[in-house]
Amino acid sequence: MKNHLEVYLVNGELDLIHLVHDDFCLAIKSAFNARHFTSSLKLLLSFIDTMSFLYSGSTKTDEFKKWVDRFVDLSPIGITADELWQHRNGLLHISGYESDKVKQGKYKMLIPFVGKGEPQANGVTKYYSLQLLITNVMLGVAACCEEVKGTEERLLAFLGNYEKTISDSHFARYGKKG
Repeated sequence: MKNHLEVYLVNGELDLIHLVHDDFCLAIKSAFNARHFTSSLKLLLSFIDTMSFLYSGSTKTDEFKKWVDRFVDLSPIGITADELWQHRNGLLHISGYESDKVKQGKYKMLIPFVGKGEPQANGVTKYYSLQLLITNVMLGVAACCEEVKGTEERLLAFLGNYEKTISDSHFARYGKKG
């Protein structure tokens, strides 16, 4: 059986960006294009968790925010890594916008929108463009992959962490077709 990474070798070099894209980003894009915006967002937030693990090798809760702060430009979106973390907690834990800290009033409730024109916010909510978040996270993924490829040690650590994940290429490798 062919190693799942072999298909990503280009001129003897691993095409890391396309590997990550095919394993994780295609599902985010597919859900978005099918107008399943909440599913796309949940996949995106879970993917940030995965990227932070691949990069750091750690599952500590602050790794999500560290990865976002290092690689994703949130300034055009108007949100912070801390706010995105709280948003993630609400969406992934209860499929809602309110994490415990949002309920306590420590953070504003983030609400994504799709399309042109930002909805009017009030004192407890903050709207952001889902398209812009996806775009900026994907740019962050590309930057992360480029940094990882910069040193053999970092690349080997990233790939070692990758082998610990379950992704579409791993599923296809171990699962039955059909």
